[in-house]
Amino acid sequence: MTIILKGFEPIFGKVLFLGTCVGKTSMERGFYYMDKKNKFWELIDEICLRNGFFTSKRDEYIKNSQNRDSIEKDIRAKLKNFNIGISDIIESCENTTNSSDRGINRDSIVYNEKLQDLIKKADVIVLNGKTTTYNEFKKAIKKQEIVLDNKMVIAINSSSGANCRNNEKRKNEWRDISKYLKK
Repeated sequence: MTIILKGFEPIFGKVLFLGTCVGKTSMERGFYYMDKKNKFWELIDEICLRNGFFTSKRDEYIKNSQNRDSIEKDIRAKLKNFNIGISDIIESCENTTNSSDRGINRDSIVYNEKLQDLIKKADVIVLNGKTTTYNEFKKAIKKQEIVLDNKMVIAINSSSGANCRNNEKRKNEWRDISKYLKK
């Protein structure tokens, strides 16, 4: 079975988190990282010292389909307070595994057309994944002829847990990002 994955409107910020592409569960729910198995929002809570704000908003978003616009607005506003941006490198693609990067049909990839603007406005680019995300980032910037100038690019273990079974190691990598946030 092949599904078409399509991304969301990017969130601009000085610290830009880039994933490879949206997962099926998040796409169905309409916003970034809305699969409870993915630890993105827990890790954002860690680096922002928010005591569960983002995680509770994710849970509320999942449970409350009637109020999602308002919840998304709250999440976006809080991210803006910390100058955090979120987007994906791949705008759309076919995938045979519902969301795993391993299932991406490479011939179907459409790179994010707003990537250049996102990178231009960011100081720090955090790649949410060390392998596929990093490789797709290199391909996208080459294809779109994006100049990084003096941008700091940091590849960290994915919030999905792929390729990192040590949660403490992953948390420590993510915590290191906190020094770049506006608090």
